[in-house]
Amino acid sequence: GFSGACEQVVQAMESFPSDIELFRTACGAVLNLAMDGENSRMLGERGACELILTTMRMFPNDPVVADNGCAALCNLSCQNEENKRRLRTGG
Repeated sequence: GFSGACEQVVQAMESFPSDIELFRTACGAVLNLAMDGENSRMLGERGACELILTTMRMFPNDPVVADNGCAALCNLSCQNEENKRRLRTGG
């Protein structure tokens, strides 16, 4: 996996919660990183599910955040039951 990349992406999302450009890119990074089961688990444990849901609520009219966010959530949940639970409970 890419544990360092997972940590850095989540840290950037936490550090700059209102930066739409960062979230467009970060959601795309999570989408790619979460294709690996171990990365998906790590991202979920660090709060990526909640951060992406929050971001999508903050920028509901941004098509890039919506597309990348939905795809990232799909990848986070398809291999990880705990991430599915996180998403079912809204973060």
